[in-house]
Amino acid sequence: MKRSIGILSLVCLILTLVCPASLPAASGATLSVRRVANFGNGIAVAIYVDGVQVFMMSRGRQYDGYLSPGHHVIVATPVPNVMMSKPWQRTINVAGGEHYIFTAKWQGTNLNLVPK
Repeated sequence: MKRSIGILSLVCLILTLVCPASLPAASGATLSVRRVANFGNGIAVAIYVDGVQVFMMSRGRQYDGYLSPGHHVIVATPVPNVMMSKPWQRTINVAGGEHYIFTAKWQGTNLNLVPK
């Protein structure tokens, strides 16, 4: 009897740890933002989702995050913004199971996130 309770407890613990991690990916989507190698030294990219800063992407880093289904506003701006470029902004309609990939690069004096 004690052995079956121990096994049942172990199974419940494993399900608790594994299942929540897999649920968001099935119901939502992922957002990835990379930056080109020649983006610039000492310049980061601030990433905002729905008005909330979610990441400050410095050289050699990339953002990977979860998006719930529905409409989201993605904004990116250089930090520091020495060229006074306008923030890049796009509204996306997120579908479950999708992977939205963008690459941050310069187009003239403006930051642009180019979809892959």
